Formats: sequence, C-alpha cells, structure tokens
Amino acid sequence: MADNQHVFEDYSNYYDLFYRDKNYEKESGCVIALLKDLSPGAGTLIELGSGTGNYSHYFAEAGYHVTGIEKSRPMIERSKMKSIQNFEPLLCDMVSFDLDREYDAAVSLFDVMCYLTEDEELISCFNSISRNLKQGGVLIFDSWYTPAVYASPPQAGIRRAENDKVEIIRLAEPVMNYRQNTVAVHYEFIIRDKNNGQYRSLKEIHTLRHFNVPEIDAIACSSGFELIGCGELLTGKAADSSTWKVCYKLRKK
Repeated sequence: MADNQHVFEDYSNYYDLFYRDKNYEKESGCVIALLKDLSPGAGTLIELGSGTGNYSHYFAEAGYHVTGIEKSRPMIERSKMKSIQNFEPLLCDMVSFDLDREYDAAVSLFDVMCYLTEDEELISCFNSISRNLKQGGVLIFDSWYTPAVYASPPQAGIRRAENDKVEIIRLAEPVMNYRQNTVAVHYEFIIRDKNNGQYRSLKEIHTLRHFNVPEIDAIACSSGFELIGCGELLTGKAADSSTWKVCYKLRKK
C-alpha cells in the first residue's frame, strides 16, 4: 500500500469536480436496499473511505447514523464543509481502527477496498471492521473483479472538467502488474486558473488491486465473516468477465 500513502492529498481539491456526474444517489440507494433486506432495523453505519461525503449524505438522509473512516485530512475537511447531519468523519486508517463501540453494519464503495493491495492489509481491515460490528452485522463493499480486468484491461485516457474557477485536463495511464493483480494508475493533472490564466500540474499514482470471489471468501472466513452473496451492484446479476465491479455482502459470524 506504500504507493497510496499520499494519494488524494492534492486530488481532493478537484475530486468532486471530476465526479460530479457520478450517480451517488443511485448507488447509495442500491446499498440501502441491501441493508434493509440483510439488516432490517440497523441504525448505525461505518463507512470506510468516506471521502468528501458524497455517499454519506444519502446514507444519513436514509436515517443511518454514519461514522466515516477516512485517512485523508483534506477529504475530511471537504466533507465537513457539506454539513451533513448524522455524519461524523474520523481521521484514521481503515487498515487498523477501533471505535470503542459496536455498529449494526459497515459499507465501502467506489473501489476503496482495492487500495488494500496486500492480503495482510485486507485481513487487518476486516478484523478492524469485525471488532466494531455487532454479532450478525453486515459488511457491503465493491471492488474490481479480476476476470473482467483481464478480459477488458483498463486503457489510457483523457478526461476534462471545469467550473467557473478552473479548467482541468486529467491524463490517466494504467500499468498492469499481473503477478500482484494490481493496476497502478498514473495520473497527471494540467490545471488552468481561469482568473489569471496560469497553468500548473500535479502527478499522483493510485495503485489498486482487483479480486476474485475465492480470494474474498478466504479472507472473509479468516476474519470471522461469512460471504453471503456477490454480484453486480446496480442489477444484482451474477458476476462474469464483463462485470468490472462486484459488490460483496458479508455477515459477521
């Protein structure tokens, strides 16, 4: 996970701008429906990698008391600016944390688990979640799916975004590591300040791991969880080589 220690520090300034068209409401709604089905009556929720609070808003709006786990201080500061009711973001590492209480459920979306590139990190994270979940508590998260990543490898791309203050071009170049089942995405941002016309650039590397179902099943079992289901998040369909992102549903034994 060493390559990921400082990601989102500068990126946090432009994160919401780049993902303003992402349908957080629809994805949150699917997870809320799963929570109501798998954990009816749940009221407290851990959100791992809560970022700038884009999912947190909808979870809190649905009536959950949400505690966010986030290691990027700038992301937390941006989430606080949104004044989300019933949401408390905490500055800590999801690999190892203790909240001194037990929650009803835990969620993690937008590939956050993929940033745990070593088995030891994922096991430690699952153990931390388990310590802070009630017996029978549910964990729902998504991640990249290995068969789909190999069937349709990520491609280099250019993305543009702007508002009334800045214009940004983001270059992304993925580098596959077939031995470790990871993808290192090399980002370069070219930023133009619309007020003075000046340009600046920044670079970040985001290293993400993709998983297959037996891997998640084995790690879940070693951490006191049972894998109770998986599939495409929005449709619930079984994963196949065209399903880049899989949603996993685990229950604490």
